Amino acid sequence: MTINTKTLWRGLTMVLILPALTGLILLGGCSNDPVAPQDEVPALTSNDVAAQGGMMAMAAGIVAPQTVEFSAKSDKDSYVHTFTGTVVGAVHLDFFTGGAGGTSAPWDTADYVELYTADGAPLVATIGLSGFEGSVVLGFALNAALDRESTPNTATVNGGGTFVSGQYDATFTFTDLFVSLGSTYPMSGSMAFVSSGFIATVTFNGSSIASMTMSDGTLWSVDLTNGEISPVLPG
Repeated sequence: MTINTKTLWRGLTMVLILPALTGLILLGGCSNDPVAPQDEVPALTSNDVAAQGGMMAMAAGIVAPQTVEFSAKSDKDSYVHTFTGTVVGAVHLDFFTGGAGGTSAPWDTADYVELYTADGAPLVATIGLSGFEGSVVLGFALNAALDRESTPNTATVNGGGTFVSGQYDATFTFTDLFVSLGSTYPMSGSMAFVSSGFIATVTFNGSSIASMTMSDGTLWSVDLTNGEISPVLPG
């Protein structure tokens, strides 16, 4: 089956699936009663959007480095990588020389890569925060400029898409995530997560803790090992 990556860019959708737990912040519900179909969907708060952004940042920290970490036999130019652990599922990687729109090439000679999930075959990330469990079903469409001359090799990753949590829609954009071979998390770069009138801007620094600034001025730290957020108090 041929996968149209341009269509994936335009139609990328992420769906958040969680167990039937009451008061779950990722669904934006603050009541102890589940929302009946005829009820109005509760508005998300800034804290709700921050929690969603934290989960997205965790996923970015796992998937984005694969643009430079991937290795395989150099006998083709399209590959599949299977994740296990916190994130499970497969992503496709198409490698090129000459940048975007260039010539297909093996991974070890390429200077550009497109990483994406196949239509209908998303990744699944496990949630285990604050005593509850669930799963995030997500799709990615990323591109990265590769530097094979540097030691270690590096990649500058960009991309974006759509996040759907129950009846809530959001969008996200990665800007210049800089990843280095052998490093666990993005060394620099940012993610903008937009939901319900709020913008969560996550800044990566190479460590397992990223910083998040909400458009209402609230500040959070994000544990990229599990997506958990913690408030940062002024001063």
